Amino acid sequence: MAKNRFLLLAVVVAFLTVGCSPTVAPPVETDFTLPTLNGQTFTLSDYRGQPIVLSFFSTRCSACQREIPHLISLYQKYQDSHQLLIVGIAVNVISEQTVEDFVSEMGISYPILLDWEEEVAEQFGVSPIPHCVFIDQELNPVDDPLVGYHSEEELEEWLAGLW
Repeated sequence: MAKNRFLLLAVVVAFLTVGCSPTVAPPVETDFTLPTLNGQTFTLSDYRGQPIVLSFFSTRCSACQREIPHLISLYQKYQDSHQLLIVGIAVNVISEQTVEDFVSEMGISYPILLDWEEEVAEQFGVSPIPHCVFIDQELNPVDDPLVGYHSEEELEEWLAGLW
């Protein structure tokens, strides 16, 4: 009887100390380097200390085409007051020229990166697009990403909750 109690106690203690311990998901490795549309390279960690929105898009995505003007507006509104950096990351890239034409046509003023192999998109679990990820000043992804089209008001509300 004492042996059974000891065994039961051991199982309960093991369960309480191991079985109930929260599991912590491994952190997303956020740093990356990608080529920019103007032939330079962009490394995320170079912008530590700034709030950053990574906006994954495709030139063939109609929802992206509708959302980009809102991102441009928010970038212009908050780049000085909040040091906000919006970075467009092109996925499903056909050619650099296609992206250049798209950026020119859309009037995008924030940096554009080319994720040729879609490694960064995979790193951040991007699917579907448009897909926005907010990165805090310490380079940590914050909250849930915004997936799909969002109005300017929705994007601004999302940003306001993250400052």
